[in-house]
Amino acid sequence: MSSDATPSTDAESTPTPESTSYILVSSDKKSFKISDSAIRNSVTLSSLVGSCGLYTDKGEQATIPVDNMNSTVLEKIVTWCEHHKVDKPVDSRYPTEPIRITDWDRHFMAVDNETLFDLIQAVNYLDIPVLMVHLCRKVSEMASGKSPEELRITFGIPTDSEDDENERKQRTLDQDKSERVEVVGSNDEEDKN
Repeated sequence: MSSDATPSTDAESTPTPESTSYILVSSDKKSFKISDSAIRNSVTLSSLVGSCGLYTDKGEQATIPVDNMNSTVLEKIVTWCEHHKVDKPVDSRYPTEPIRITDWDRHFMAVDNETLFDLIQAVNYLDIPVLMVHLCRKVSEMASGKSPEELRITFGIPTDSEDDENERKQRTLDQDKSERVEVVGSNDEEDKN
């Protein structure tokens, strides 16, 4: 048996979570470095890394496209995961103790409504349970004690009359587009004759 078959005992040949990192690429092609220990906060990314063999040698970085989220949202998620990379894993679906929202997390979630809901969609896709609990609790706190009218204003929900007006405008636009297509189509047939 040759010495090549002997497993290496050199500590540097085996990457550690601290030395392994990945590059996440957003829909707008911006790249974000994330450590292996931080990526473990996402069930989706962690499974992807494990099942697809995306483990890298020390110093190398695998690229993972995340085409369904923009750089603003992806950067916030990476920031959260890096901040919480040493936290004890919590199964938020069946918590044995309350999940505490820290001041850092409250500051992290101090964003406009559009960004908040983009974060919720992204966190749902990436399956980051603790962050999902935090974001949903934030939305719950925003809604707590408000009248239906206040909720409509807070969350930008249109009234029935605004919905009707938007539908009328959309029908008019759709009708104008179809009429233009018919005119262009009839001009093409005349050109053939």
